[in-house]
Amino acid sequence: MRFPISMKDEETTKQLESHLNLSWVYFKQDMLEDSANELYEALKIDSKNKKALKLLADIFMKQGDIEKAETTLMQIIALSPDDAAILKEIGNLLFKKGDLKESINYYAKCLKLGYSDVELYLNVGNIFKSLGNYQKAFSFFMQAMKLEPENENIMKLTAELYINLEQYENAAEIYERMLKKEPGNLDYHKLLGSLYMLLQKWPAAIEIYKRAASVAPDDLGILNNIAICYSKQEKTKTAIKIFKHILEKDPNDYQVLSNLGSVHSKTGSFIDALEYYLKAQELRPNDLRITMAIGVIYDNLGKYEEAVAIFKKILSAEKDNILAMYYLANLYLYEDMVDPAIELYEHLIELAPDNLDAQTNLALSFLKKKEYEKALEIYNRILEKYPDNQVASEHKSFILNVLKSEV
Repeated sequence: MRFPISMKDEETTKQLESHLNLSWVYFKQDMLEDSANELYEALKIDSKNKKALKLLADIFMKQGDIEKAETTLMQIIALSPDDAAILKEIGNLLFKKGDLKESINYYAKCLKLGYSDVELYLNVGNIFKSLGNYQKAFSFFMQAMKLEPENENIMKLTAELYINLEQYENAAEIYERMLKKEPGNLDYHKLLGSLYMLLQKWPAAIEIYKRAASVAPDDLGILNNIAICYSKQEKTKTAIKIFKHILEKDPNDYQVLSNLGSVHSKTGSFIDALEYYLKAQELRPNDLRITMAIGVIYDNLGKYEEAVAIFKKILSAEKDNILAMYYLANLYLYEDMVDPAIELYEHLIELAPDNLDAQTNLALSFLKKKEYEKALEIYNRILEKYPDNQVASEHKSFILNVLKSEV
């Protein structure tokens, strides 16, 4: 049996609808205080009205009062625990607050209810990405991409994740797709070029950077990368020509000066290499990478004292610099300063136990001192790991013959 609605109930319903309608009109006009006042009146009539509570939460969000927005949304969930849209709203709010653990809990409830939404997948993916769980992040980005396969933001996030996972081929494929949609996008050209460089696809990198240069002809960084790619292909003359062109535009580009030093060094033009590295060092006196390169060139030029001074300088700034330690020890060994060489090699091996060159040279140092037992011990260790090591094998045979003759 249906009971007739009383006149009083009808009037109450009309008042409720009037307050809700007015609140919506005020909200759309950004008259938030007036909208909130109408909602408060509506809630006096029906304190459990979800429509009023949801709009009130939206007002609090617009006003930046996150705590009140959260409290209001929680009131709705208390009334409807399985309201997936509200669970997602709370998850979003907590995500914005930076409370990732709690936001994940609410997003998980949404997912259990079968809720499917791009923003939800992206937020969950970004949370896992920030936590360093790239595999889980990837699975959520993939779900977002299934819903919107051409969404630029999703594609960029997925490509970034591929890069974090060192899956450069997959990242490159995404940027290739994005460039087809936006052929004039300079950032995509640069990102794709850098990926091709990581993949050592030098011709492809040159091609994409040339296209980028046509979009931004004054971008010297693009020209620098083109020159590096030519250098990697051992097209030295072309690389040098481009690097010098960049220096005409910017004589104080220390990175290009350093790159010119590197190219000349690889071709054995050590005097030219030194000139460019010294200019780069004037601009970046504390760059140990440049200082190291200068030391290596002095070593190649047979300038013993200058090389020693450079490597000592590096070690005074960075006492555990393995490369400087190795070069300095080699110089000491070459000059028959065996004890300081041994000290450096032993320290180096403590830092890098698998450094075969250091082990071999340490053994040679003991051999020079005629400390045969110590040298033999090292050669035995080397041969255990590298049984085909010819140097270790020959030196071991020599030591055994010497020890045998001494018996």
